[in-house]
Amino acid sequence: MPAHATGSPPTKRPTAKRKASQANTLLAHFMAVEENGSLAQRVREVVAGNRSKAAA
Repeated sequence: MPAHATGSPPTKRPTAKRKASQANTLLAHFMAVEENGSLAQRVREVVAGNRSKAAA
């Protein structure tokens, strides 16, 4: 029995072009926050928070 047995056509999946576009957008955002140091700062904050929770 086909996956769309309900009578409605199957939903369209994102195309490879759209996936590549999303990946490029995410990469650009990651590189921007890494470049200005905010990513590293956030990682330090999370690690410090985790250490204080573990010590409690």
